[in-house]
Amino acid sequence: MHERVYQAFQDEVDVVIPKLYSQWTTQHMMVTEFRDGLHPLVYLQNASEKDRNNFARQLYRFMNMARLKHGWLYTDPHFGNFLVNGRQLIVLDFGGMVAMPDEDIRFARKYVRALAEGDGLSLYSLLQERKSFEPTATRYEEYFHILAPVLMRPFHHDCIRPYIFPGELSLREWLVKHRKSVNLLPTSRDYFHLQIDSLLEDIFRSMGAEINWHRELLGVLDDIEMSQWRWSGGF
Repeated sequence: MHERVYQAFQDEVDVVIPKLYSQWTTQHMMVTEFRDGLHPLVYLQNASEKDRNNFARQLYRFMNMARLKHGWLYTDPHFGNFLVNGRQLIVLDFGGMVAMPDEDIRFARKYVRALAEGDGLSLYSLLQERKSFEPTATRYEEYFHILAPVLMRPFHHDCIRPYIFPGELSLREWLVKHRKSVNLLPTSRDYFHLQIDSLLEDIFRSMGAEINWHRELLGVLDDIEMSQWRWSGGF
């Protein structure tokens, strides 16, 4: 997997995958080129607001380029898997990188495009057709009328994340407080797709970073020719 990811991200400016030296790599030890950088927690101790936001943009771009362009879910984005040098995000570990079936790639692209365009009806229809939630006590109308607008808010409206609720609440805290997701349990197949934004929300909030998710996502979609003005309707 490391070599495949290295080849896929070679043209990226902000995200670096260290080259793997397979001739020296064994079952118990992986040997890559040296890349200079700091553990994110060390880096963030003295990082400026601009540097924190740049780190968040790089992480957001890496995870969405992997998912939407290459069809890989990066399910373990904890700080121990990265180095930061102020200019680039260096990704070290791909044990949590999972290749998605073609059907799941198509779903992820449609789901993200609906978010980016604020298209609640398409989002509702997509999740209903795919049966993305466990059937027990789940009402898709509840998702459509209550939860979907909350999830789409940072994309439909040009705003800064993660502080989308004035005051003190993150997305997850807001959902728990208002009990909006009690009966909306995603299936194991779609859990990560539906939770990735909440996961990144918590990571960026802990970093003290704020980025415009709408603009960043549109940038990713534009790079992989999925933006609205280049949309062809197929995958």
